[in-house]
Amino acid sequence: MPAELNRWVASLRPDPRYLTYQPDTPGTRAQVLIVGQHAAFATPPTGGTPLATFPGVTLADVGAGCAVMGLVRVEYATRVDTTDADGILHSRWEDGTFAHLPHGIGWRLMPAQPDPTSNRWVIATGRWAAGTRQALLPRAVLREAPGAPATVAVHDHNPHTGRPAMA
Repeated sequence: MPAELNRWVASLRPDPRYLTYQPDTPGTRAQVLIVGQHAAFATPPTGGTPLATFPGVTLADVGAGCAVMGLVRVEYATRVDTTDADGILHSRWEDGTFAHLPHGIGWRLMPAQPDPTSNRWVIATGRWAAGTRQALLPRAVLREAPGAPATVAVHDHNPHTGRPAMA
């Protein structure tokens, strides 16, 4: 990986909320390359969703075996449909309608992969759940993604098997 891509590298650390569930063995200092970002509305993006690539990041520059992720911003909302007395359907989006659903704005890292047909980075195929790690975002990413927190959850686990997409 070229040295100029180092500014897009995030360090991973254990999520403090899960420390009691993790083994006591010392872990290696894992890192991921953040290649771009995506802003989603209402729900998280699905696999194949294109990422807006960060400046200077190209498919050719990223080496094989490098853990690659995209930064995702989700503005959660719930669609509320109502029918008036004349039978006309009205739809609106609300934030925080149901207390048990996510609301507000959430940030996460999701696995990314190259799309050979469009020659750009996309969200990796599959469904992704939060694992036991957090990413410390580098300053370059924070400049490109205004409003992003310095630490975000890493959504790299298959929710059905619990296995991570990367080591």
